[in-house]
Amino acid sequence: FHSTMKVLRVLLLVAIVDAQRLGQYNVDRSQISVSGFSSGGAFSTQFHVVHSGTIMGAAIFAGMPYNCFIYYGVSGCGQEPENINIARLVQDTRDFAITGDIDAVEGISRAKVYLFQGPNDFTVQEGNGPAIREYYQNFGSDIATMFTTNAGHGFPTNDYGNDCDTSSPPAINRCDYSGAFGALNHIYGGSLTDPGTAWTPNEENLIEFDQTEFADEFGITSFDDLGWIYVPTRCQDGSIACRFHIQFHGCSQGRVWQGTQYALYTGYNSVAEANDIIILHPNIDVTDSNPSGCWDWYAIEDTEYQTRNGVMVSVIKSMIDRVTGP
Repeated sequence: FHSTMKVLRVLLLVAIVDAQRLGQYNVDRSQISVSGFSSGGAFSTQFHVVHSGTIMGAAIFAGMPYNCFIYYGVSGCGQEPENINIARLVQDTRDFAITGDIDAVEGISRAKVYLFQGPNDFTVQEGNGPAIREYYQNFGSDIATMFTTNAGHGFPTNDYGNDCDTSSPPAINRCDYSGAFGALNHIYGGSLTDPGTAWTPNEENLIEFDQTEFADEFGITSFDDLGWIYVPTRCQDGSIACRFHIQFHGCSQGRVWQGTQYALYTGYNSVAEANDIIILHPNIDVTDSNPSGCWDWYAIEDTEYQTRNGVMVSVIKSMIDRVTGP
């Protein structure tokens, strides 16, 4: 046993040493978007609201409304969405914008927003989808919804994962519906090429990069040492300006839990390859304060988590700035 663990530690160190520095690419800066599932869905809303001047679209799968936690806690937001006072959260957003803690709300008004909520999801109750829709409606966002699949608590794919109505690891469900395509197609104007089975991602285009330089900059330990960035073949030589999307996994879906499963099998990279979209796949690790490897929408890292000063928000913004360049 001890010799096996020693080998695993050596392999992990080799992987980290071999990881590349996150690179700069030719990105259309007007076409940067985010998405996420569960804690990643809540973080997707949060990051979008904080940086709506940069992020033109967001897709939220089984997420919670912005700034919900400070009033209702984790269980109140996830289990009792009918009690959430959306008007209060909207006012908080406007107040944060006035004080400069987030971008001006005009960016939210211009945004394209996609929402997915499964009626068989009892981890994040189905009322959360309509609650997030109501929040964004207050700002006039362009919203598309998918609330009618029979999904449980899992990311929806065409043909990979558990039965659609289940809620069990790896929280990826085959629903005969591509959430990745539905989300990105709405965000990017409705005319993307549906990859179906005609396009397959090239696994060699999934590049491992070192996250430690970004985490160390902000003194945070919750980030895994490694993240991935999928760079489609046509985006690699810099001859065209590609769209850029950042997707946030849910709790217990990062590398330490699932390896590359979430990054490879949720469908994002197929859509990316067919439509010249660079996809950033950051990873959260397991720590004493964050044992399930979740994104911080509930003050696990700091009390300014929902503003531009939040450490997870700051790390992701630093990664975006690296990819887009000065």
